[in-house]
Amino acid sequence: MDIIQKMFSFVTDIILPILIGHKLQKWKNVLPELFDQMIFLNLFVVSTFLNVLSFWKIQLNPELIWIPILGLLIHFIPGVFAYLTAKFTYRNPLEQGSYNCQPCYQILE
Repeated sequence: MDIIQKMFSFVTDIILPILIGHKLQKWKNVLPELFDQMIFLNLFVVSTFLNVLSFWKIQLNPELIWIPILGLLIHFIPGVFAYLTAKFTYRNPLEQGSYNCQPCYQILE
């Protein structure tokens, strides 16, 4: 029964929205604003609702409380070092900005 629930969740969460979006895009009578509204609804309503439901099922313990704290530190500590390095190494604001934005572009490559 557990595998059936996982497959149902996979189909309803991933496959079904892709198929609905594909069919709506092939049907030329749909306006692009509808897609924007669907994205907004999915990101701000459905995702929030599912996150709240999944949070209620978790039993909090001290290890789980450290996860968001460490997640923030993993991102902010290198960012602070890059900001300070750019501030004291480069005097031109364009060079400072390009130095701080360089890791973002490397992720996209």
